[in-house]
Amino acid sequence: MEQVTGEGYQKNMRSKFVKFLATRQVNAPWYRAPYLILTTTLLLVTLLYPLAQAGDSTLLHDTVVNLMLLASLYAMIDRKWVFRTLGILLVPMLAVNWFYEPGSVLEQLSAIATMLFLLLTTLVVLVHVILAQRVNADMIFGSVAVYLLVGIIVALCFLFLHNMDPGSVLQSLDQEDPFGRGSDNYAVLLYFSFIALTSVGFGDLTPVSAAARSLAMFAGLFGQLYMAILIAKLVGVYTAQEMEKTKP
Repeated sequence: MEQVTGEGYQKNMRSKFVKFLATRQVNAPWYRAPYLILTTTLLLVTLLYPLAQAGDSTLLHDTVVNLMLLASLYAMIDRKWVFRTLGILLVPMLAVNWFYEPGSVLEQLSAIATMLFLLLTTLVVLVHVILAQRVNADMIFGSVAVYLLVGIIVALCFLFLHNMDPGSVLQSLDQEDPFGRGSDNYAVLLYFSFIALTSVGFGDLTPVSAAARSLAMFAGLFGQLYMAILIAKLVGVYTAQEMEKTKP
């Protein structure tokens, strides 16, 4: 009896999960290549965010971050329940992102909310990419978006650790504080996150605490395994599909 009950519970949870991720047909002319748009926006975030902080442009910084959130929401339009969940999270996040000060409680809340928002987006895109029966160009862009999203999420995790215990996350090569006075800590942590994810290892910044080292190790392992397994597989399947089309 207990086994039946357990199986029924698992089927019920699986049914709810499938319903949550279920897609719907969107025929609107403005809804095209959502993962391409998401990937392009994420690339802009990783490239423009440090420049926005170097130039002390608050408007550019807020615009870049909010564009990333809106692009993530846009990519989920064909998933009704995911779209609604992210929409509920997005409204207060947009308000907070315009008004918080670096190092404040609002920054901490903004980092946690953004982390949850992007984590849900990442999981949905990753499941979609893994379970896809056919691979097209937009699906490959989706796999790239997951990689970029993980780098941004890892940076937010580093920011959370830094705000909990300043000075325990990163140390520069010259033993000085890598976080300059008045600068945005996240710009430094975003840089270090992608250095760890790509396993470049310049050596200018090193993790200090055990939690920061574990997070850096996770980023390095994920980056290598993800590129070697998933993206390589998708590109291989896509190439094989294209070759099948050219056969007489």
